[in-house]
Amino acid sequence: MPKVKVGDINIYYEVHGKGEPLVMIAGFTMNTAFWFKTIPVFSREYRLVVFDNRGAGQSNKPDVPYTTEMMADDLAGLLVIIGIDSAHIFGHSMGGCIAQQFALRYPSRLKSLILASTHFGGPHAVINNNPEITRFIEILPSSPLNEVMKEYFRLLWRQDFIHNNPDFVKEFTDKITEHPAPHTE
Repeated sequence: MPKVKVGDINIYYEVHGKGEPLVMIAGFTMNTAFWFKTIPVFSREYRLVVFDNRGAGQSNKPDVPYTTEMMADDLAGLLVIIGIDSAHIFGHSMGGCIAQQFALRYPSRLKSLILASTHFGGPHAVINNNPEITRFIEILPSSPLNEVMKEYFRLLWRQDFIHNNPDFVKEFTDKITEHPAPHTE
């Protein structure tokens, strides 16, 4: 699938299916592979767009601080390039923060806003009061990727799901780690 130049970076994206445009924005460190089970379902009815945020997957990873506003602008630029005037926007986790910024910055380009496992951001947001999430954030920069993924799975799924679905867990791990986000200190 293609990459396009949006502003100062190249963004990797995929388009699947036909119908009204639906854009799915993944969360922190995730890439298009996060949606591998979702793509076949939603692309039956929508023109589904998935992409790698700056700093993740196959998109460029410039060594500058990223903001959700910057990433919303990346999305707006991507949509212009691929010829989508407005779309349904779905954001998961950090992708939900990006989606909210997109809605604020480009309201005329938004058909609907769908948010999952996210927060509203800003200086008064309570982003984390869960010790397991704190631990995950602390190990992220310095741990081997396989350890990071194990901790991520403990946050994402119930232990019995992980135990009962080893093939799915392996497939998910293999897809996500094929193009990982860089570990930074």
